[in-house]
Amino acid sequence: MPEYLLPSGLDWSDVGSWDSLFDVVLPNDAYGNILINGEHIAENTEDTLVYGNGEKRLVVTIGVEDLVIVDSGDVILVAHRDRVQDVRRVVEELKKSNRKDYT
Repeated sequence: MPEYLLPSGLDWSDVGSWDSLFDVVLPNDAYGNILINGEHIAENTEDTLVYGNGEKRLVVTIGVEDLVIVDSGDVILVAHRDRVQDVRRVVEELKKSNRKDYT
């Protein structure tokens, strides 16, 4: 079977971190906030990503900016966009402490 390669004008972005979602997902409001799979009330909040786990849980943010908030069901991550990669260190600490229920 022959193979073909066609040129494309598509952009590519590797979504390798929570912060990289700001590059590929359109904001839900005029303040640059992104909501994925949840409920969020944003009062004086800018450039913040909220990712819910689908459970009925409301996230309210007041007077914050540049945050990544992720609800995985049993853990809630709140981190500045510039530090979200540091979650790796927390995961390593959990593994060292034998906290398998959170890794």
